[in-house]
Amino acid sequence: MKAKMILTKEHFNIITSIGNSLTNNLIICLVVLLNSFVCCKSVDIRCGKPTYDPISKLKVYTGVDELPKPPHELSLKAYIIKHYDVSPNIGMQIAFRIRFVVDKNGHVVGLGLIPSKNEVSYSVEYLSELNRMKEILRSYNEEWKPGMHCGKKVNTIMYMGLSFVVDENGKLR
Repeated sequence: MKAKMILTKEHFNIITSIGNSLTNNLIICLVVLLNSFVCCKSVDIRCGKPTYDPISKLKVYTGVDELPKPPHELSLKAYIIKHYDVSPNIGMQIAFRIRFVVDKNGHVVGLGLIPSKNEVSYSVEYLSELNRMKEILRSYNEEWKPGMHCGKKVNTIMYMGLSFVVDENGKLR
């Protein structure tokens, strides 16, 4: 004996609505999936966004995959020593911090001294030496290897501490 399947109009409406619902959900899933591949580029969260530096007027990164590199070892310190005139302040120790941006082309921009909290208590001679350093730093224009971040050359802000001693000949060491 064969069993007869009776499909009533009510059963047909239920099956059709389930089929339509599945079809609609499948279409929605496909649209979302295609949209994520076609319309949107992937964003690497670790790459982050740069911040604006008001001194160099550039968007800069503070943390990068590869730091900028000077054209040769101790280039900035050597540059200062080379361009420093003889000082009458023999034995004076000069220590300061500088900040600068190495742009994506390797140029050093926005270079300057970071003021110390104790600068008010420094001697006139010390402040005079710091002003001489500022003048030397303004003329610095050597090209660096730019910083790299997420596979691209980027503007990178740098901070560096420098210290010198004025030797018996009035030269920096």
